[in-house]
Amino acid sequence: MTLSRTRLGLLPALASIVLAAATGGCHSRPMAALPDNTVPMVFANETMDKADVWVVAKDYPRRRLGSIGGGETATFRVPKEYYTTGYIGVFAERRERPQAWGELYNVAPDEQLRVRLPKDGTRLALLR
Repeated sequence: MTLSRTRLGLLPALASIVLAAATGGCHSRPMAALPDNTVPMVFANETMDKADVWVVAKDYPRRRLGSIGGGETATFRVPKEYYTTGYIGVFAERRERPQAWGELYNVAPDEQLRVRLPKDGTRLALLR
């Protein structure tokens, strides 16, 4: 009987812990936004192959932005410091075939690029 009373006594304590944990993240004031040090780049892959997308700029290393499937359009985030050089190199590598494309673009600070890899896969095209 003592064991049952002990267990029953733990139920309210356990319930209050669970309730506190469940509502601990709730608050009424909005959270401050994190600073965004990137610029969006829209990339349209019109080929049927999946591709990896990279950027490079003078004095900055080649940086992988992500992958994009065939026939897809995606928005990647380019670090703002890459724009300080005035030129950005954009590269796409097909995964299914050992083939890559790259172009160097003259860019203004915070300019959103729209890059397209056409179906024929001849070269990257900049859409402004």
